[in-house]
Amino acid sequence: MKKIIIIFMILFLVGCKSEEVKFKIPSITSSEVNRMLTSNEEFTLIDVRTKAEYESEHIKDAINIPVEEIESTTLDKDTKIVVYCQSGNRSAKAAQILIENGYGNVYDLGGIIGWTYETERE
Repeated sequence: MKKIIIIFMILFLVGCKSEEVKFKIPSITSSEVNRMLTSNEEFTLIDVRTKAEYESEHIKDAINIPVEEIESTTLDKDTKIVVYCQSGNRSAKAAQILIENGYGNVYDLGGIIGWTYETERE
């Protein structure tokens, strides 16, 4: 009986996990994004945190589109897009939404807490 309960618990947990992330979301490192910024590579950097979080500190050249509004964005679907948030949860969600909506060149930076380069304040 214990084995059956354990098997059901494992299946339940695995099932819940697969619902959270539907697509393999490519990640990108802080050093790679910093290189892209300093070399003026064309891409869109999106901070998916709230406006208040964005205004308190954000990565240079980032635009603010809160995760709750990301589905209605009208960016060019061929544009290279990098998303980040505070710790990485909202950016993964935003990246998944963008991919589901036909954006094919999306990367997840994760959280600004891991960013060791220059930031700006509003």
